Amino acid sequence: MRSTIVPALVEKGLSSTRASTKTKAIEGLLLCLELEQPDVAIEEIMSTGFVAKQPKVVAASINLVAEAVKYRPFTPPRCRLNCTAQ
Repeated sequence: MRSTIVPALVEKGLSSTRASTKTKAIEGLLLCLELEQPDVAIEEIMSTGFVAKQPKVVAASINLVAEAVKYRPFTPPRCRLNCTAQ
């Protein structure tokens, strides 16, 4: 369930021009953090929101993760980049 809801809320809700839609998307994402494992949900927000094409989605995702980390401690996700020296 989380794998379909979180990306939709990040992509559609955080990019909305309506303030109420954006507020409800943030509330929904914070609720997902409370109900699911916070580490996995934050990683899902980061993987979706930090690579978005619209700068306002990236900024909103960063603010959301910063607020979530401020109030809920979590272990940072592992780096999944291929950083092999050649």
